[in-house]
Amino acid sequence: VRLGDSEATLNGVPFDLGEAVTLQNDHLVVPLRAICQKTGIPLFWDRKARSAKMIIAPVNTSQELVAVN
Repeated sequence: VRLGDSEATLNGVPFDLGEAVTLQNDHLVVPLRAICQKTGIPLFWDRKARSAKMIIAPVNTSQELVAVN
């Protein structure tokens, strides 16, 4: 996924990220919720730490996430 993209593909099927990938304070910010929902990766918000946490199982190499221009 690249800066400004608001759509990605998973296994050749496009899906909407809900918002565009942005750059904030020299960090690429991606919409993790949309990616996690599409891939089935659990995502949790840690209110105290103000951070998102993902639980990632061993990689399934049959899934590839790529940006769509």
